[in-house]
Amino acid sequence: MGEHPLEGLGLDEAQAQLVPHSVVMGLVNPRVLEHINASGEDDPALVEREAILYAGIKDLYTSTFDNPEVKSRLTDIAGRIRLADNKFFSLPAGQQTAKERFAYRLAAFEGIGAYSDFDITWTTHSEYNEASLPGSRHIEPLLAQHGRESFPRIFHYWATLLETHPHLFERPGKELRPEDFRPGIKEFIEFMRSQGHDLRIISASFKAFVAAATQRFGMQPQNIHACEPLDITSTQKGLKLASIAHQDPSKLPVIIGDGPTDARFLELDDIPGIEGVDLNLKSIIGMAFALKGAGLEKELQARGVPYISYTDFHEIREALEYICARAAQIRLEHPELAYANAKAEVSSRRNIV
Repeated sequence: MGEHPLEGLGLDEAQAQLVPHSVVMGLVNPRVLEHINASGEDDPALVEREAILYAGIKDLYTSTFDNPEVKSRLTDIAGRIRLADNKFFSLPAGQQTAKERFAYRLAAFEGIGAYSDFDITWTTHSEYNEASLPGSRHIEPLLAQHGRESFPRIFHYWATLLETHPHLFERPGKELRPEDFRPGIKEFIEFMRSQGHDLRIISASFKAFVAAATQRFGMQPQNIHACEPLDITSTQKGLKLASIAHQDPSKLPVIIGDGPTDARFLELDDIPGIEGVDLNLKSIIGMAFALKGAGLEKELQARGVPYISYTDFHEIREALEYICARAAQIRLEHPELAYANAKAEVSSRRNIV
């Protein structure tokens, strides 16, 4: 493929800052198109990158689902959720709301581990993707043409830029306007921190972009899981969630999303060389928040998964404030659900089986 697609443009970070980002994209995108046109879909560089990316996904799968200790912790999470549901379903039908169900589930845990998508979940639109992210104007149509399953190979075109010019992805994140974000994010994050809950982003976008965009809210890079040049495990949202959730099984996993692709929190995509997993990922999701009227809400409805709809993060925070307060009451009413007792009960049942 010859030289780097941006060779000779002089777009180091200091130089790129001297002109508007739209001008920079006017220089970058034609070079990316030339790069695409000069490469075939079986170009060795694309094939090599694809193999590396799939190897990373398989390694994460193996360390998560082929590890007996990890599977045991995930099974315990699912068991405590079932234990709480059994108590919940003894309530009169009129009291069986999603908030009440989630409160019963939280009663069997010591806190929340929230996993959120980024695009459209935190932001109100995604027009910046093709307009501001390097190469997306030409790479996104390739994905549309070949299908999302082609992402590990086509991602090479972005990765080449990410390796040498990450600042071109960071700048549009920094330049997002306050009105580009959903209301209430700051207050939501403050609530999560004040209560000792965890918050992570799992996104199929680019880490350089997402980290830059969320820095204004105090999000730390280690809590942002998004695509990097040699790591796209964040596109496997259910796998990524499970690989983190088992590390602190005292936290109830909570998902926040918008579109149909966020249903990947509930399942594994098809991964070449991997037949599947005998753990139902849906069973370890304790709460779900879905953008009202969007694709995730429809997916959850179709799968019979309880959820709370939202339009902004004020609504998510207010719902969690109620759920946390109610969970504390439930622990007093049902001490057998308190974390230590619920954990012991689930463990004893597994040993009997």
